Amino acid sequence: MEKTVDRPPLESTHFDENTIAQVSPGVKMRPKPIKAEIIKERGSATQPQAEPKTEKIEKPHPMLIKIKKAFDRCKKPGEFAYIDVSPFKIRASPLEAERVLSLISSVVAAAPSENWEIKTLKDGDWELLASGERVEISLTENTKNVPHVPTPTEVRESKLYSWIKIPEFDHVPSGELKFTITNVSYLGVRSNWADGKRQTLESVLPSFIEGVSLAGAALYARRLEREEQARKQKSGNGKKPNVVGWRRSNEHGSLR
Repeated sequence: MEKTVDRPPLESTHFDENTIAQVSPGVKMRPKPIKAEIIKERGSATQPQAEPKTEKIEKPHPMLIKIKKAFDRCKKPGEFAYIDVSPFKIRASPLEAERVLSLISSVVAAAPSENWEIKTLKDGDWELLASGERVEISLTENTKNVPHVPTPTEVRESKLYSWIKIPEFDHVPSGELKFTITNVSYLGVRSNWADGKRQTLESVLPSFIEGVSLAGAALYARRLEREEQARKQKSGNGKKPNVVGWRRSNEHGSLR
């Protein structure tokens, strides 16, 4: 006689979408981990997601873009590039291009607070007006002397021709920069700011920006002075004496 064995129904649990396992009574199963995608979907359903913040990047002034392109066209980094983008005349090596652009960018950025006007010209350049007067600026890199290394051609030609002299030094870019306001030298205001042993051009940049404003004020005062002189001459207050007429009157008097 066969013994009857109780076979209670087994609990079923899902391990994944395709697998079902039966578990004996009394056996405890660990809770099934919830997938990260499900948690994300639940969270997104209850809480609105914040939009990512994007910082607005200001475009550089077209003047800076034009100067950078001029530097990029230079093929020899160790030689000077001569760039004329009004109101700036630049002589610097491409090795200093990044620094030159940074300095000019700071000057351009100061225009609103200093009440300058950077006006676009018909030829595509610009002019900087301080107190309504045009201020012209140069940014130059100084030179330094390094011993010249004679080339084989120089050595050969100096032996053939007595008038050919091999130079003792080469003049190369020094890395030292200088700002100059070029149209105020006769007005008695400061016109030069430069790198030095105890300072950099960046450290004296606030003084240079103030100098541009002072230069504009000096040019404006000079223009008013000239206009006043012109008005006086036109009205006769500054009229020169008629020497020829005075001589003729004396001659007639002597003949009587």
